[in-house]
Amino acid sequence: MNRPLILALAVLLQLPLLAGKKPAPAKEVLRIALPATPMLLHGDFLQRNLLKTQPYSPMPLVAERPAMLKKEPAYKGKPQYGFLALGNQADNRVLVVVDDEAGAVWLDANQNGDLTDDPPVSWSWQSKGKPKEGEKKRFDGNWSVDASFDLGPKRSSRAALSVNVMYEPGSGRLAVRVFNVRSGRLDIQGKGYDAMLFSKSRNGMYPSDLEQAAALKEPMGTLFVDLNGEGTFAPMGVRKAFGLGQPVEFFGQWVQFESNADGSLVVARTAVAPPEAAFKPLPPKKTGDAATDFQMLLPDGSKVKLSDHKGKYVVLDFWATWCGPCLAAMPKIEAHWKALKHNPNLAFLGVCVADEKAAFDKWIKEKGPDYSFTIGYDPAGKERLGKNLMYLYGVGGIPTTFVLDPEGKILAVYTGLTPENEKALLKLLEEKGIKER
Repeated sequence: MNRPLILALAVLLQLPLLAGKKPAPAKEVLRIALPATPMLLHGDFLQRNLLKTQPYSPMPLVAERPAMLKKEPAYKGKPQYGFLALGNQADNRVLVVVDDEAGAVWLDANQNGDLTDDPPVSWSWQSKGKPKEGEKKRFDGNWSVDASFDLGPKRSSRAALSVNVMYEPGSGRLAVRVFNVRSGRLDIQGKGYDAMLFSKSRNGMYPSDLEQAAALKEPMGTLFVDLNGEGTFAPMGVRKAFGLGQPVEFFGQWVQFESNADGSLVVARTAVAPPEAAFKPLPPKKTGDAATDFQMLLPDGSKVKLSDHKGKYVVLDFWATWCGPCLAAMPKIEAHWKALKHNPNLAFLGVCVADEKAAFDKWIKEKGPDYSFTIGYDPAGKERLGKNLMYLYGVGGIPTTFVLDPEGKILAVYTGLTPENEKALLKLLEEKGIKER
């Protein structure tokens, strides 16, 4: 892909905190300018960098025709109307109209109240995997839409956002995702790195502080940095993702990244390291190491240990409800389990790590019935002080999948369930006499 517009940045200062002393007020140590980059809104880029796994937000539809609508296409059935709020300006609402009978959806992309002069959208019927009996097909479409942002006293901006709408005919509501992606380049210790800012909020906005994010009940977004220069921001292997509004270790210093409303400027300020930072990270578990035994909590309240499966080959997957790539990998794991479970010498274990118990319970209630392999929860949850499985196994990113032999030794470790890793996993099991039907 072409390199985005690059702006000069400040050099990251080294300001270590002195133990036992009151921390100094937060100081700005890095300023990153991130221009709008429309090319990064393309679906293939989002998919390649594991960003399109962002969850959808529901948007209700009503039968009442809005007063601002000036011109409409010819409908076949009764239209349903909805508004999508973008940016942080109160009047920045984008009209969406659905006609079930025509099997069509319109979006007023230029926001002029006329639905007949907007660019057409190519819709495709979609059904993930093999359609289930009675399953309804759905529409999936994308638009590029401008949004307005208030940046403070007498300052504002407009930026192109990518709006992805999914609609199941007859449902009465749309499922919406909004992508606000910006990119730039930062220079640290004499070396340049590509950076990208990604918004997870429904309106494409980046809340400027923690209090604002809490009030909006929106996540703050993520700064991705291509630390190893491989040309991708996918957060696998080398850590590349840094959440906004929380202390993160960045080039040996604890900082907190904050953004303005439209994401055009990110500032890093000194931050106090969280208590878990005092724990020296354990080396990552690798091939040949003995897997650390642990106990996980099953959905029915019972408990099971890893050692309960001694004598079997074990595929052990670490995942979390907040991890998009993990959720995208789960159906693949289930498919492989169904094709392999005939072998009595194999077990699949999916452990929800670094997560809240309430989030796990909610996921189990909504998605658990779709899965037949053993899924449980790490009782240590998000506690990081030397107890949870992420720490004990030295795992820096998820999904991470381990393959264990019958004695509990690690045969392989896969970070991310990429097509290459899937192929390697199946080949390894086949070499051990475990082959898919």
